[in-house]
Amino acid sequence: MAPAETSTTWRESRFRSVFLGFLIASPSRETVFGNSDASDPMRPAVNSSPFHINGISFALSGAMGSLAARLKQAFDETRMLMLGIQVFIGFQHQVVLQPSFERLSQGEKWIMVANLGLLLCTFACLVGPTMYHHIVEDGNITSGALSAVTVYATIALLPFAAAMGLSFAVAAAQIWRGPIPMFVGVLASATAIGFWYGLELVRRAQRRSRSTKIADGDDMPKPSSVKDRIDHVLTEARTVLPGAQALLGFQFAGTFMDGFAKLPTLSQYVHFASLGCIALSTILLLTPAAYHRIVEEGEDTEHFHRFASRIVLAATVPLALGIAGDVFVVVRKVSDHVMGSIAAAASVVTVSYSLWFGLTLIRRRAKTRRRHVLRAGNHPSLPGRHQKHG
Repeated sequence: MAPAETSTTWRESRFRSVFLGFLIASPSRETVFGNSDASDPMRPAVNSSPFHINGISFALSGAMGSLAARLKQAFDETRMLMLGIQVFIGFQHQVVLQPSFERLSQGEKWIMVANLGLLLCTFACLVGPTMYHHIVEDGNITSGALSAVTVYATIALLPFAAAMGLSFAVAAAQIWRGPIPMFVGVLASATAIGFWYGLELVRRAQRRSRSTKIADGDDMPKPSSVKDRIDHVLTEARTVLPGAQALLGFQFAGTFMDGFAKLPTLSQYVHFASLGCIALSTILLLTPAAYHRIVEEGEDTEHFHRFASRIVLAATVPLALGIAGDVFVVVRKVSDHVMGSIAAAASVVTVSYSLWFGLTLIRRRAKTRRRHVLRAGNHPSLPGRHQKHG
């Protein structure tokens, strides 16, 4: 153990472990890492991780960020996953109390039981890092604790994706018969796995295949300003995510209500399409956390900031469509007027996209134009150049 670590008292270690995940711990670099390199006192002494999944090593050698901040961010990302699991587990407990549950076949009831088991496996995996941190690491901030969070969170996504597919299959069985429910379930699971694993593994393989670093430094760790921006984009994802997950759970439960069977066929189709849109939005909102853990290994890079920003923006597109679909179902139920319901749903989409994209793009264009004007004013040669070509 490094001399700086031995100087950390037991009380200080417990204080950091209790409040980790609620407060951003900011001890000195020497307290966290120790001074293992006399030639470079600012170089962190981080050991390689012993964890491997299917040949993928989650080594943390050469980490350039604060280990305490990365560990805190890892627990924040785990919290994002925990919110979704809690909503789905609540749905599983609620659905068995619905009268519609009795209409399910015996096989579908066993599928719901298996679905609950998968969600409980995910829940156990997400609690695992906390237990590892306190029992194995004694609450200390170590690379092993960070590796544990990475491994547990990576494993937890797999049963979550399978559970989502089973939920889609049972929900689809309330509308269609034959192979369609199975196809819908496989498609839902494949979409989740593709975004949570496939995208990350492809990007990780591309990064490992490079013999040299990118010249422009996009994938190199950036100063604290990049970290602040990543904190903001993840906070924004956490802001949108709980509502999308809660809505997704209620939409799944709605397919088992007695009133759902009495809806017109068109309304049932629209509701199921809305369910798919909300599920896609939830998958996209969870993608930055998986990408950050698997590809970036917890590092804050300009590339990840751009990726997370685009994913969060993209997630709002199906979110608005899903909400509009439910508006259609409600208006159709009350008014029994198809055209009026379509107009109401179209109004929701128009207003949402105008506020989320229209006004912001106008503001962005105005700001860009103003920046070009100021830049031209600082270069006297530009006006003469424009006059020459004008």
